[in-house]
Amino acid sequence: MLQKHTIYFAGELFDHKDLVGNSRLAQAVTELSGNKYQCVLPQELDFSGMGPKEMRNKCFETLMDCGLGLFNFDGLELDSGTVAEFMTAKFLDIPAVIIRSDLRGGGDQGDKGDSWNLMLSGYPRTEILRIDAMALWKEAADEASFYGKFAQLLIEKFDRIISSPALLDDEERSKARASAHILTGMSS
Repeated sequence: MLQKHTIYFAGELFDHKDLVGNSRLAQAVTELSGNKYQCVLPQELDFSGMGPKEMRNKCFETLMDCGLGLFNFDGLELDSGTVAEFMTAKFLDIPAVIIRSDLRGGGDQGDKGDSWNLMLSGYPRTEILRIDAMALWKEAADEASFYGKFAQLLIEKFDRIISSPALLDDEERSKARASAHILTGMSS
């Protein structure tokens, strides 16, 4: 029987390009993996009647309920919400894949490191997918081919990361989750 994995897909949600791109890539990952990987998009959560703190807590709860994280690290400056979600995932020992499809450089590591702030680099159980989105777009025959190739590269990263041994045992993970609830003011 196929084991299914849920993926919290963190990234910017501020314009139509972000929303459509996140959705299309998530759909391609699910389809090409034969439903082995299923992305949960924060943009699809129901935030009706919630204030900012409740919205934040719902995102953190959803992240904690997923077995994997996908974090979009595009842009000259990374989205602060995505950074907060990535760090939460790392402190809870959630395996993560970082996407960098932006051809522009950034960060403080120069040519010796990643294209983002060094405080977000070097974490265990983290895979990085660097692609040149423009080059991939030009070699793809159409949008479906572009997202298919992109998703296939992500699936390969997820397949690698799920086999990495956990750093926290169940009791430690439970304590870390309880600490996250206390520090954010979430009800346990």
